[in-house]
Amino acid sequence: MTAAPNSRRYRLGVLALLFVATVINSFDRASLSIAAPFIIKEFGISASVMGVALSAFFWTYVPGNVIGGRLADRFGTKIVLGASFTIWSLFSAATGFAQNIGHVIAARLGVGLGEAPAFPTTAKIFAGNFPAAERGTAIGINSSGNRVGLALCPIVMVFLITAW
Repeated sequence: MTAAPNSRRYRLGVLALLFVATVINSFDRASLSIAAPFIIKEFGISASVMGVALSAFFWTYVPGNVIGGRLADRFGTKIVLGASFTIWSLFSAATGFAQNIGHVIAARLGVGLGEAPAFPTTAKIFAGNFPAAERGTAIGINSSGNRVGLALCPIVMVFLITAW
């Protein structure tokens, strides 16, 4: 049985889904920095070249925030957040198949582009589904997903790097 839109149960479900998406989002964003020493060694690149790869994410993320918000206003939050999640997931996966630093940079550009609509889209979801009296708490819980993802990322990445 599904909850009625804007019921408390519905809002809690929305919040839970957005929280998980935010955890994954921040995890994807931070994972490359944990793997950086291994990538530097494997590709034989300098720390400065790795810095370019790490910053590439933000080259598309920054303008993508504005574009993503505009797209959410025009096409709706479900479509934009669904597309966003798909794009950032595909490019995150592509990072694992990179054969050189150029591939890593291209993948990070895609991750940034995919993740960019997440914040403005979730803000629109909160504004449209949560009453003003609950909105600050909901946004605070969702924002904590960033910190949860950042806290889990090093632990999981160390396991993945040592296992593979």
